[in-house]
Order: sequence, then C-alpha cells, then structure tokens
Amino acid sequence: NKEAGVVTSSAYSPALTSVVGLGYVQKDFATEGTQVEIVTANEERFPATVTKLV
Repeated sequence: NKEAGVVTSSAYSPALTSVVGLGYVQKDFATEGTQVEIVTANEERFPATVTKLV
C-alpha cells in the first residue's frame, strides 16, 4: 500500500449522516472517484472516495 496523502480535518455531517473530511492527496491519486483508505491514529481503516471540492 502506498500513502496517498493526509486528512487535514473531519467532522460528522448531520445532513449526510456520515463523516466528511478534507485533505490533500498526491497527484497520482487526485482523480475524482479514486478509492482510497483512511487509516486513523488508532489504526482503524475506513474507505473513502476522492471528490471535487465544491
């Protein structure tokens, strides 16, 4: 597995009933729709999708 980037912030969205986050990804991963995995400080793993910032 290759490190794709870093999450800079995250929060729960009541409107989406899900956690949303902001971060940076390396150019190789910057295509909208790219599937990545977020690994927390506690080694928990969560799937994520690269999306366009709106």
